[in-house]
Amino acid sequence: MYIRSLAVGTALTTVLSSVPALADLTAQDVWNDWKTVSATQGQTLAAASERMAGDTLVLTDVTVSMMQPDIELTGTIDEIRMLERGDGSVTVTMTPEMPFDMKIQSAEDETIGIRMVIRQGGTTMTASGDPETMRYDYLAPNVEIVLEDFSVDGESVTDTELDFNFNVALNGIAGNYTTSGEEPRNIDADMRADNMTFDIDFSEPGTDMGVKMDAEFSDLEIQSTGTIANLTNAQALGAMIKAGLRTQGGYTYGPATYDLQINSDDGAMRIAGGASGGNLDVVIDENGIEYGGLTNDVAMSISGDQIPFPQVNFAIEEYGGLIRMPIGASDEAEDFGLQIRLVGLAIDDMIWSIFDAGGVLPRDPFSVIMEFEGRGNWLIDITDPEALEAMEESPEIPGEIESLNLTRLLVTAGGAELNGTGAFTFSDGPVPMPEGSATFNLIGANGLMDKLVAMGLMPEDQAMGARMMLGIFARPGNGADTLTSVIEVNPDGSVLANGQRIK
Repeated sequence: MYIRSLAVGTALTTVLSSVPALADLTAQDVWNDWKTVSATQGQTLAAASERMAGDTLVLTDVTVSMMQPDIELTGTIDEIRMLERGDGSVTVTMTPEMPFDMKIQSAEDETIGIRMVIRQGGTTMTASGDPETMRYDYLAPNVEIVLEDFSVDGESVTDTELDFNFNVALNGIAGNYTTSGEEPRNIDADMRADNMTFDIDFSEPGTDMGVKMDAEFSDLEIQSTGTIANLTNAQALGAMIKAGLRTQGGYTYGPATYDLQINSDDGAMRIAGGASGGNLDVVIDENGIEYGGLTNDVAMSISGDQIPFPQVNFAIEEYGGLIRMPIGASDEAEDFGLQIRLVGLAIDDMIWSIFDAGGVLPRDPFSVIMEFEGRGNWLIDITDPEALEAMEESPEIPGEIESLNLTRLLVTAGGAELNGTGAFTFSDGPVPMPEGSATFNLIGANGLMDKLVAMGLMPEDQAMGARMMLGIFARPGNGADTLTSVIEVNPDGSVLANGQRIK
């Protein structure tokens, strides 16, 4: 029995090994996947010639095009070769240079033409998996995007009205992306690059007028996952979400530097600086859009003919923000939020010396942090141009608000601090009326005013008036030089400060 089973197994193995595995990819599978994904993204991908040369699919004069109401994009690739490796994977190589032409119809009814070239010599790509789920792994020493020509209504302005150099490059690239599922396909992508550089120079021929910028972002990482809705026809973002658009992604980067130089009729200016890193994250789904990011350890210097100093320096520990909101029309309230962060803004001592040569004020960095959240809904799709145009002609409010919370407020400057929180709900009706309360604490305000009076920046009578106003709206809090104010808004429209009616 064992011998018979072994013989059957051996025979079956021999038969199966003599034909391709069912999960093996073919070059045609890969080419079909490219065309499917391109069509989903509103692009047309086609080859003038398709032929098999042994185990290689050779595509020549490949064009990719996208037509939108005000934008046309057309690119060409001389040749793409897809090699079936025999192990179930397909290797893709292509012509190292790909020219692209873009036409943009401006608001002034001019046709702006831009010709770009993408250079990606040495790029290797391998597709694996099966027709339902394909993974593409790629490596590239560098990819460059070069602007070659700029025209208006078909007339080139290069070298006559505008001298330019525009070069964006990614170096040391490694990444992968996976397509899966039924149409529209899910796309998961992950890419890393050693750095990204910008070399941009625009100038007016025969003059010194122009703009030059050099920048570099190191340790770039990009991730995204989602489903791309059918973009064959131009649609508002809200309509694309209804059609199935779902995406979540973002990028991070490490040390970054930039150098911007401007020459104009007003003279020369230079802005240079950098950051230790940053990030940006985006989510688009049935709940709307969430967009936010941070930049860390920013340093900046400004110099130029319009600045009365040799150079002014600034530093920021962190700045950024986040916005989260629904965008489509709905009868039900949905979550929204807003965050603004400017932390640790330090100003050059040269600026301080203008109004505080004696060093009376603390040199502590400035900070502003505001965080809001709430619930509400739009009555229109705010990404639909026609709906927005109709809204401008209507007296109706385009949305409804159910609640608004101040989850955090923090402002620090000159040794003083303001912090607070609050929560409000809103009634239904043509004019929503708030109900709720907010608590604020002000620390160090009297000390700051004393310093401003001593410096001569604030007259004594103005300081006295400010203290009287604070006495109306606030009461002494816990700790020295601390004021607390509780603001209440009632359904009848009355407003109380620490229990005392002020409206």
